[in-house]
Amino acid sequence: MTKPPGPRGAYFLTSAMMCFSLAAGAQQSTRTPTVKHPIAISRDTAVVQHDFRSLHVIQAGQLVRTLPAGAAISYQPGQFIAQKTGDSPRLEVRERRVGMFDKTHAETVTVLPYRYEGQADDKHHVRLHPAIFTEPLRYEGATHQFHGTLLIALEDEDVADQVRQLSGPIPITIASAGDEVTPSDLSVLHTNLPAMRVAVLARDPVDSVRLQIIPNFDLRGVAVWLPVTPTLVIPNARSTAPGLGVSTTPLNIVVRGKVLRDSVRVLLATSRGSLSTQQVVIPPGGIAHVDLRSEGVGSATVTASALGTDSAETTVTFTWPVLFVVLAIAGGALGGLTATVSRKRRARTGATRPILVGALIGFVVAIVYRALNINLTGFQLPVLSSDEAAVFAFALLGGAFGIPTLAHSPAAKRVFPKSGRSED
Repeated sequence: MTKPPGPRGAYFLTSAMMCFSLAAGAQQSTRTPTVKHPIAISRDTAVVQHDFRSLHVIQAGQLVRTLPAGAAISYQPGQFIAQKTGDSPRLEVRERRVGMFDKTHAETVTVLPYRYEGQADDKHHVRLHPAIFTEPLRYEGATHQFHGTLLIALEDEDVADQVRQLSGPIPITIASAGDEVTPSDLSVLHTNLPAMRVAVLARDPVDSVRLQIIPNFDLRGVAVWLPVTPTLVIPNARSTAPGLGVSTTPLNIVVRGKVLRDSVRVLLATSRGSLSTQQVVIPPGGIAHVDLRSEGVGSATVTASALGTDSAETTVTFTWPVLFVVLAIAGGALGGLTATVSRKRRARTGATRPILVGALIGFVVAIVYRALNINLTGFQLPVLSSDEAAVFAFALLGGAFGIPTLAHSPAAKRVFPKSGRSED
């Protein structure tokens, strides 16, 4: 058996091992370390499988090559190393000072799961991530569309309050199905603010609009949602109507930009004329109706408002009712002439007086119908879709048949006398 070393042997053995360790450490310290690009590993990511992803080299806005995760890499001025750091964006709530009194305002920023590393024009090393600032889409009545704005910037992770020009462009594409995005292809050339502005137009969005943010090294991209502010809309309202109380303008009210799950109570007001009701209720998926009665001559602004939605306005201009007067007189005169010609024996008074009286009666019947919604003809008539047709039709019936309640008056007998003889 081998004897264990004595105290003196153990001392020499320990000394030899210490010397060997010091020599090995000195040799290792003289070696040049292998530097791997810091973007290759992201230890602060919560999910382990997201820590290691492929690297992409971008030069002059073009994808040059792709390397596996963890690879040692070097880049030249004008090149950027890009990597996807996650599968979805993250939301950050930031405080921003606004106004002359430095009041703080909370805003939500969407940070995209991408990172770029490279050099700025001043040779400084920069680490960048895209950030998006969104504004809700709001309805514009002039274009009948929802308009919104998206701001996108490359934030410097090390220096957030300084703008540096980059040594090359970083391309980003924004796409949306069925919506208009202008511009859709961006080339970002500086860090931080000012952000690049993108206009988004949507014709009939519901609750939110989905945008796809696509860098040139990740064609799948990530989705970003723009909120939509619901609004009340008064669609297809007439711009003009006869004034002086002889016309009624129907108005429809709907909610756009939101799927209604409950009824919405709408308050109504007008600057001129009168409304059939001061409030209406819009049912889920439905529509509400209100009538505007003209008054005088001039513009009437109708306003609809409700909680949780943008208000709506429409303007109807009340004009002099020239066409109404012409149609009422013409219809009554034609009715009086028709009544005279259709008799078997003409009255001795001739046709002039019945035409004039028919025009007067037709005018009275038409104005009472339009102003008071009272039918003096005694006929059960369907609702006519055209104001002009309704005025002419009521005046024609009034001129031809008169007013039943006045048919046996002495004045009516003098105008339309009866004769027992027939003309040959």
